Amino acid sequence: MMKMVVKVILLLLLSVASCRTSAYADGPVPARAADPLTGMDAAAQPAEREMPTVWGSSQWWALLGGVAGVAAVVPADQSIENVVQHNRNRTTDDVANFFTPFGADYAAIMIAGLYLYGVILDDQNARETAIDSSIASLLAGFVTLDLKGAFGRSRPYLDKGAYNFEPLHPGDGRDSFPSGHSTEAFSIASSISLHYDTPWVQVISYGIAGMVAWSRVEKNVHYTSDVAAGALIGTTVGYAVFQIDRYYRQKLTVDPVIGTAGYGVAFLYSF
Repeated sequence: MMKMVVKVILLLLLSVASCRTSAYADGPVPARAADPLTGMDAAAQPAEREMPTVWGSSQWWALLGGVAGVAAVVPADQSIENVVQHNRNRTTDDVANFFTPFGADYAAIMIAGLYLYGVILDDQNARETAIDSSIASLLAGFVTLDLKGAFGRSRPYLDKGAYNFEPLHPGDGRDSFPSGHSTEAFSIASSISLHYDTPWVQVISYGIAGMVAWSRVEKNVHYTSDVAAGALIGTTVGYAVFQIDRYYRQKLTVDPVIGTAGYGVAFLYSF
């Protein structure tokens, strides 16, 4: 039964590629005036692409708001943990065990599946979504790993309290903040949702990512602020990668590398 449900969820995510959005409105293309010097149609002349605004004031305010939100959750971490663990049972364990892999092994499977879908059906948006998801996942993962070592927060199951931090001393359960699974899940959800601006796609993508975050709290391996920070990192990096991608797509070729030992990305830049 569980295997069947996994297949259904994977198919739902892969079906994202079937949802296409139109970049231009239907109708005739308006005529362009000829250049006064060359006499050529303006559309026929090469135009240098401008670098889009990747990070403006609104994004900074949103990021600061997210950081403030994570900080605001910290005082409630212990209370939330107590409530969740008090209400933990076999059913919640099964649900948590089901969703947790979507922030780890299943993430690689989804990216590879989406890319193969794009190759087989010649769907460029599906391929670009898979590529952006790979890049966002790796970059966000690096950020999270660095922060884990910097904060050295003890995991909940050690029973040392929500305020037990040993900065720059990771290891032995002192790598709770931020959550790597949450970072992974939200970086992919962000990439998919930005490429497919459709409500049902966003609900499924962020819904699964949210369940991954919840599963980490339910399994008593993370506090709520840990998963909130992971969600913020993943979403932020996913957005930045998507914005930069719009400019560099013509110059940069990126392909995912999937193997038995893990996965990564290969870069080829044209000058």
